[in-house]
Amino acid sequence: MSVPALCSAIVFAESPNSATLRPFALGERLTYTLSWGKIAAGTAVMEVAERQTFSGRSVLKLLHTARSNNFVSVFYPVNNRVESLLDEDGIYSQRLMFNRREGRRKNDIEILFDQIQHRAIVTKDGNTETLEVPARVQDTLSVLYFFRTLPGTALQTSTTVDVHHDKKNYRLELRVEGTERMKTPLGEVDTVRILAIMPFKGLFMNEGNIRIWVTNDAARIPVFMKAKVIIGSVTAALTSVDGDDFTGTVKVKVGPIQVTYKGQARFVEKDEAAHRVVIEASGKEARGSGTASATVTAVLTAQGNQTRAEVVTDLNITGRPAQFGRGVM
Repeated sequence: MSVPALCSAIVFAESPNSATLRPFALGERLTYTLSWGKIAAGTAVMEVAERQTFSGRSVLKLLHTARSNNFVSVFYPVNNRVESLLDEDGIYSQRLMFNRREGRRKNDIEILFDQIQHRAIVTKDGNTETLEVPARVQDTLSVLYFFRTLPGTALQTSTTVDVHHDKKNYRLELRVEGTERMKTPLGEVDTVRILAIMPFKGLFMNEGNIRIWVTNDAARIPVFMKAKVIIGSVTAALTSVDGDDFTGTVKVKVGPIQVTYKGQARFVEKDEAAHRVVIEASGKEARGSGTASATVTAVLTAQGNQTRAEVVTDLNITGRPAQFGRGVM
């Protein structure tokens, strides 16, 4: 027996910014294969690792690692780690930690940003100094996530972003070159090609500008990057995306019956402009043969200093709870 049900709920949140949907979420993990010309060179990972509180602010911990493979490590070992704390409300950097290990080059860098006083306390290899920085300044990792939050019009023109790197302030220009359908290890993808005018060396040891291909949708996931290096070029091709799929258990009580379902859910749509997400979920009874599946659509709208959330669920179940029918469900 299948019982379709439509449910709606209204939830209020006190934060005026809570209606903003980010194109990336906690748990997102992007894995890339690095190549030097046609030679496999290593692996890079970008991850939204966890949520923390830093100086009284809610921040997302962003992680980036880049490691050379055994072959490349013989003549140029790379084992870099970058950690950035991204302010959830302001979408700017609060702190950067960079452990650089490239060939014979070794640096440990920490930057604490004071976004109110427009200062940065920079500690590099044990030496500390305080520098002036522009308002809402980004670091070399947070700038990638900041770009993903820009409105759709940003993909029709050029954008300039203030970035602090290695004790200097830079104006990074992101120039949209056009759209392109690309073949990737994950299949064919519609992308927007962006040229990053790089006045400094970024995450990929570049010696010049970097081209970035991002998905032509609200997520704007970087699927391919190409950077010039001293000899030739280095590319990063997206090989896996984790974070849109979730597994877990749900307990449901219908009348005298309590059922535990084990299953999975995934985001099938994220519309930043409309503040709308669609989630598909399915599961099986932990003790029984019943099943449940649902499509959940959530839309957020701002109402003064509150947020109105409308959630519509299209539910189908089989097994014991289905006997109660539409009225109870």
